[in-house]
This record gives sequence, C-alpha cells and structure tokens, in this order.
Amino acid sequence: MLGLRLDGLTYAEIGIQAGVSRQRVQQVLCPPLAVRRAVIARFGDSCAVCGIRLHGSGHVHHRQHVELELDAYNDFPNLTLLCVSCHRQQHRFPREYRYKTPLVTGPIMLAKGD
Repeated sequence: MLGLRLDGLTYAEIGIQAGVSRQRVQQVLCPPLAVRRAVIARFGDSCAVCGIRLHGSGHVHHRQHVELELDAYNDFPNLTLLCVSCHRQQHRFPREYRYKTPLVTGPIMLAKGD
C-alpha cells in the first residue's frame, strides 16, 4: 500500500485497489504510536501552522507523501502536527501552505517504554 501512496494515489484509490476501506488504508499507513507521541511532544501539542492548542486531538501530517523512499514516509523529519482545519487546508491547497516551524532533522528521541 505504501508504494501506491508514494506514487501519488489517494487513500480511497488505494482502498479500491486493495479491496479495503479508505479508513483501513489510513490506519495501515499512519505512523506508529511512539512516533505520533514524539511528534506531539516536538510541537508542544500545538498546530504547526496556526499555533492553536490541540489537547491531544491533532493530526499527524506527512509533509511529503510522494516521491519518497519507502523508509522515509513515517520518519520524524517528514511529520508535523496540525489541527483539523489546517490539515484539511493542506490537502486542498498544498502549494500555498506554509509552516510556522522548520523541517526537523536529526534523530528521534522516544520516551522510555515506547
């Protein structure tokens, strides 16, 4: 499924090809829980675009979802935290979208037990 996503297909298109729902494709391709927690911690539980406090309800967004190596899709530097509204806007108008925070590089630090 990830190969199809990196080729630019939507979750719905992948679901049709795989014979599963769009939601199931999203579940399979989402970052692991430990990575999600690290992204939330990195952005202080605030949207990277508008800065609103998310109280744990933010969406982890893939900054780039096409033309990546398979291993880089869920890597920490490719992920950001967005509120529902900004996430929706990103998928509608990706070229006009600007982040408040720069792309993070370097190793990911996970809490003990993750």
